[in-house]
Amino acid sequence: MFNRCLLLLLLVAAVSNLADGNTEVEGNDLTFAIDLEDNDASDAESNKELRKDFLRAVQGDQKQRRLHHLGQCESDCDRNSDCAGSLVCWQRGTGDPTPPCCSVSFPSDSRDYCVPSSCAASGGGGGGGGGGGADDSTTVAVIACFSGDTKVDVFGKGMMPMEGLQVGDKILTGQSDYQRVYSFGHYHPTKEAEFLVLSTDDNGALEVSRDHLIYLEGKPNPVRAGSIKTGDRLQPLGVSVTHIDTVAKHGIYAPLTADGTLVLNGNILASSYVALIQDTDEYAEFQDGTPFIAQHTGIHMVLTPFRMLCRAVALEGVCQSFNDDGMPHHVAHGIGILKWLNENSSTGTQAFLLAIAYPFFGATMVIEKVMFSPPLLILAAFVVWRMFCKRSKVWDVKEA
Repeated sequence: MFNRCLLLLLLVAAVSNLADGNTEVEGNDLTFAIDLEDNDASDAESNKELRKDFLRAVQGDQKQRRLHHLGQCESDCDRNSDCAGSLVCWQRGTGDPTPPCCSVSFPSDSRDYCVPSSCAASGGGGGGGGGGGADDSTTVAVIACFSGDTKVDVFGKGMMPMEGLQVGDKILTGQSDYQRVYSFGHYHPTKEAEFLVLSTDDNGALEVSRDHLIYLEGKPNPVRAGSIKTGDRLQPLGVSVTHIDTVAKHGIYAPLTADGTLVLNGNILASSYVALIQDTDEYAEFQDGTPFIAQHTGIHMVLTPFRMLCRAVALEGVCQSFNDDGMPHHVAHGIGILKWLNENSSTGTQAFLLAIAYPFFGATMVIEKVMFSPPLLILAAFVVWRMFCKRSKVWDVKEA
């Protein structure tokens, strides 16, 4: 289905707001604080024990909430991360209408429900679940990032956490060379997000959003981190995943490189991009299930104009300017366009746009290859010079 083709062709993400009125943050770890009012000095010891029991109960409830994700039109969510896939938490007030995507009859209360972002926009409630971020009705609810504790190999600096990474740093990529970080798909040091924790048999752990693309052994293209299972082996060294958990932290980062890859923690190969189609793990598919392009390849292709601009002139207002969700402004605007096309275009219109997109972005990739490859650039200049000389001779003959 071409709406899926269009969606995967742009790097986007709006990070889920996980902030909650019953939580506070210490460092990078999410901890929970409970306020219980002491009755009097004689009850201090009993209140202390009650405080401990209550804290354990709340922590257990929060852990279960992080590990279980609600489906479409299920309640009661507090934040986007409580919802499965790309669903968002629709903050519904008493008397609000039922979102058009849900056929169930909601009770007359203020419970919050998981719905597609398009329904949240039209249903009257507004998604997002606290935290002060951008309204989810105008963004796509996809977390596309790594935590700030994830390490990368930086040229001249060695291994360092991603929270210290900057545009212009050169990091180790899948081509075994160091490439410049030309921008970030997400950059927000204080934004809260939920990450998968992929523990490996070398005592390492990778903290990554579930829709980010990771390379597995035996797969030519990266797959959604959320599809990885225990026992899977990660490229390039074949470390095995031994355990999968979740954690909530502050700070989201997704560095973009020229080839769209990076090496994490010294031994895990990842894409710079996110899977925008959550119901397929590796490829974008037509409506009949026929795969037609890898998600990584499609996104890399469509980002070519943005990548060329940032690599060539590094305009700070374009390449290092991010919205409230930590996403480049121009990419965020592209999301709105793609959402509209996804919801309003007919199959014929989508097919027409696909026929235009392939040759256009294919041509820009060829131009990029020539621009940033000195031998090819010299060859191209020579060919243009020869063509100009031949035309000059033809004009001279005609004038004579």
